Amino acid sequence: MPRLPTFLRLALLAALTTTISATSHVALFTDARCQDTYKALDGPNGYPNGTCTDMRRSGEYGSLQVVGLDPGCAVTIYMDDPETTVCGGLQKEIQMGECWNSTWAYYSIDMCDIGALNAPSSTPSSTPPPSSSSSPSPSTLAAAIVGALAGLALVLGLALWLLRRKSRAKKRLQEMHQHGAHSSGVEVEANPFRGEMDASLQRHEVHAQEKTV
Repeated sequence: MPRLPTFLRLALLAALTTTISATSHVALFTDARCQDTYKALDGPNGYPNGTCTDMRRSGEYGSLQVVGLDPGCAVTIYMDDPETTVCGGLQKEIQMGECWNSTWAYYSIDMCDIGALNAPSSTPSSTPPPSSSSSPSPSTLAAAIVGALAGLALVLGLALWLLRRKSRAKKRLQEMHQHGAHSSGVEVEANPFRGEMDASLQRHEVHAQEKTV
C-alpha cells in the first residue's frame, strides 16, 4: 500500500481530530520513525502549566510527534522515572514535526495564549455550498440580457440620429454655397453689354474733351 507524504498525513491527522477545548495535537505512531499513524491526542492547553498526560493510557506506541499547536503553546515531554512524581523525570520541550521515541511517556501543553485555552476544534468546518436561491434565476438573467440589448439599441439610435443631423447640416451648407454661386452668375449674364457700354461712355467723354480744347 503506497504511503502518503508525511506532511499530508500530519495535516489529515490534525483535520480529523475533534475537540472542543483545544486545537493542539500530539500524534502517536506504531513505528519508531513517525510513519504509521496510530492515534491523535488533543490538548489540553494550559497556562502557565498544562496538564500532565500519560500517553501510555492510549495503548502501545513506537513514536510521537506534535502535529498541531495553538498560538503561544509549547509542548514538553517527560521520561518515565519511577523515583520521581509524574512528569518529574527528564523533560524536553519539542517543536512541531520532530519525531521522538516511546521512552517519553508524558506530555504537557504549557504557556498557551489566553484565547487558546478555549479554542474551538481544529476540525475545519465545512462551508455549505451556496444555495440555489443565491444564484441568479433564469428570469433575472433574461431581464438583464433584455436590459443590456435595450441600452445598446438606445446608444446606436442616438449615434445614428447624430450622424443624420450632421449630414443634413452639411448638405444644407452645400446648397447655400451653390445658391450663392448661381446668383452671381445670373447677375453677370443679365448685363452682357456692360463692358461695351462702359467703353462707349469713355469714348464719348474723350470726344467731348477734344471739342472743348
